[in-house]
Amino acid sequence: MIMANNTTTQTHNPLTIEQYIELRLDAQQSYHSVKAGEFQTKHIRLSRTQIILAALIPVVAILDPTEHDYLQLLTGIIGATIAIIGGFMSLGNYQQNWMSYRTTSEALKAEKFKFLVRCGEYSDGTILIAEDEKEKDAAKEHILMCRLQSNVEKIISNQNDQWQQQRREQEVKRQKEFKAAQK
Repeated sequence: MIMANNTTTQTHNPLTIEQYIELRLDAQQSYHSVKAGEFQTKHIRLSRTQIILAALIPVVAILDPTEHDYLQLLTGIIGATIAIIGGFMSLGNYQQNWMSYRTTSEALKAEKFKFLVRCGEYSDGTILIAEDEKEKDAAKEHILMCRLQSNVEKIISNQNDQWQQQRREQEVKRQKEFKAAQK
C-alpha cells in the first residue's frame, strides 16, 4: 500500500506474461474452441436430420395411400419438421457461428505462438545485433525460427480460409438442393 496525503491506495501488481497467457489468451482460445465445437455439433446434427427427413418424403410418396390412409399426414409432418429445423438453423446461425468461433480460436493460437517464438511484432530487435559467433548463431536460429513460424501460420491460415470457403459453398449448394426438393 502507498500512503499519499493520508489516503491509502492499493498498488496493482501487473500480470506477468505467463499469467496473461494463461488467464486471458488460453482461456479465450479454449472458450472459442469449445463454442466452435458446440455450434459444429448443432449444425451437423440438424443438417443430418433435415437430410434424412427430406429423403423420407419420396419413400413415403411411393407408398399406396389407399392402403395407408395416414400417409398424407405423415408427409405433411415430415415436411413441417424439415421447415422447422431449417428455421432453427437460420435463427441459430450454427454454421456461421461455428466458423467464426473456430477462426477466432485459430487466430488466438497463432498469435500465441508468434509471441512465444518472438517473431513478427514480438521480435526483440536486439538479437540481430550479435557480436560474437555464439550470439550470431543464436540470431540466425531465431531468424530461421521466425521464418518457419511465419510460413507455418500462413499455411494454416490458407487452409482455414479454404475450409471456410468450402463450407460456405456447401451450405449454398445444400440450401439450393433443399429448396429444389421441396418444389
